[in-house]
Amino acid sequence: MNLEIVAGGLISATYLVPISISYCLAGSHGKYLPLWLPYVGLIGAYVSYAAAEAAGLPTALALVAGILLSAVISVGLYYGLFRGHVERGEPYPALLRAIALTVFIEALLSWTTHGYAVSFHRMALPGSIFFPSLGQTFTGGDILAVIGAAIFAPGLAIALKRTRSGLIFRSVASNRSLAREYGLPIQLVDIVVLTACGSLSAIGAIMFATKYDLSSQMLGEPAMKVAAVAVALGAERPGRVVVGILMIGILEALVQSSPAAPFASAIGYLLLIGALIIRHALPALARGLRS
Repeated sequence: MNLEIVAGGLISATYLVPISISYCLAGSHGKYLPLWLPYVGLIGAYVSYAAAEAAGLPTALALVAGILLSAVISVGLYYGLFRGHVERGEPYPALLRAIALTVFIEALLSWTTHGYAVSFHRMALPGSIFFPSLGQTFTGGDILAVIGAAIFAPGLAIALKRTRSGLIFRSVASNRSLAREYGLPIQLVDIVVLTACGSLSAIGAIMFATKYDLSSQMLGEPAMKVAAVAVALGAERPGRVVVGILMIGILEALVQSSPAAPFASAIGYLLLIGALIIRHALPALARGLRS
């Protein structure tokens, strides 16, 4: 196995970890596929770009502006479009709204930017390190993505399992009606979770844009991979989802270096179809046969 290819695929996948964690939090909290979240993060990335590159504001201020706006939009969209479906346990109507919202945001950004890709210059981290054993040069953004993946995923898993806040989150996600009867602060949990999800989505989109340039379509395929892994492994298991994303990144890199390279982009879609069949279609068929 070529270590250079594996390392390249692994590094590329680490850029999706913040979006994956955001997806898992929102998916396990609302029990539906929050396809819209990465695109709200994309709005935040465009705001940060406009503030830093066009308006010339300090990089830190531009970063905070994009993240905060994404968080506010996420909370607003949740309460305006999805909270009722979450309360009533309606995953499919919520999914339809998520798809429509995703298409709308992508179309709006394409129309606003005329479909052109732009590059982050001031916000890109400087410096690079060459690893001879891997045959790879890691940029500052690569190193930040690796460190973030190593910290965020285990940290979230521990926080959800070992802290009081994690227990409250799991209780609300498991049974909102029962949690309300026991006096748990459901509205506060909703706001905190969606704020965190929007912020992580913006961070992920900005990181992704600094590596691959910013465009309205840049998160289409990556978001589908995140959704596929979340469906296959369960959004309530963020640690497993992150590991799955990293494995998909390695697999795609290996396929891209083989004669089957044209099929590399289909891996996420195949995983999603297989997960839907195994986790939903087959159990439903088995129940039908038993009855």
